[in-house]
Amino acid sequence: MKVLKASLLEDFQRQHPQSRKPLIRWLTTLKLAEWRNFNDVRRIFRSADYVHGWVVFNIHGNDFRLITKIHYETQQVIIKHIFTHTDYDRWQP
Repeated sequence: MKVLKASLLEDFQRQHPQSRKPLIRWLTTLKLAEWRNFNDVRRIFRSADYVHGWVVFNIHGNDFRLITKIHYETQQVIIKHIFTHTDYDRWQP
């Protein structure tokens, strides 16, 4: 998969240094993936959710939530938001 808007992760890591290693693991795993549908996502990331057209990843034991749009046909993942768990609770999809 190709990741678009990865700079959002870099900005978030500066504000939340404890997110750095989990996000690097997520990115590494993602770049090696070849997903055809959401079921493929769930095979690797069992806690991923599909919320109003967005795929939400729980990062670092659910401390952070990563909101993405996945285009399976072009093998692209677009990062929309990354939140702390508290901020995610206020998010309106």
